[in-house]
Amino acid sequence: MELQLRSDHGSQYDSSDFMNEMKFIGLNMSKAYVRSPECNGVIERFHLTLEEELLQIKSFNSLEEAQREIADFVEKYNTHWILHRLDHYSPLEYKRRYVEELKNTQAKTSGNIEPENQFVLLLSGSIPRKKGSNKQRGKPFGNAPFVDPSV
Repeated sequence: MELQLRSDHGSQYDSSDFMNEMKFIGLNMSKAYVRSPECNGVIERFHLTLEEELLQIKSFNSLEEAQREIADFVEKYNTHWILHRLDHYSPLEYKRRYVEELKNTQAKTSGNIEPENQFVLLLSGSIPRKKGSNKQRGKPFGNAPFVDPSV
């Protein structure tokens, strides 16, 4: 799975300078769908939380201090913040549990799917369920629609 930058359709992301920089560092763009704020909703909420919890209440004396404080906030957010959308787990605990569940599922099948690739499916809400069953394979990881692999 390649690393991509998700953005909206703002003019700064379409500028030639920005696109040249993206090409230079070898990063591809993934544009959010027009009039679909849920595409960027999770990161937009994170940015608002960062703004409210750190940037509006603290002044920084240098760029290094700001980078250090933001890195500390991100580390605490990923390890200690309990999020409703992640079934009341921190982001890292949720990912750990998801990867564990995926490995258990793979042990029962002949599939050879990398956990990192599957985590993208998790975020898009498309974890498949067993055909003919209301019980989810990835439980407690959200309400996923049934996906028939034969289609």
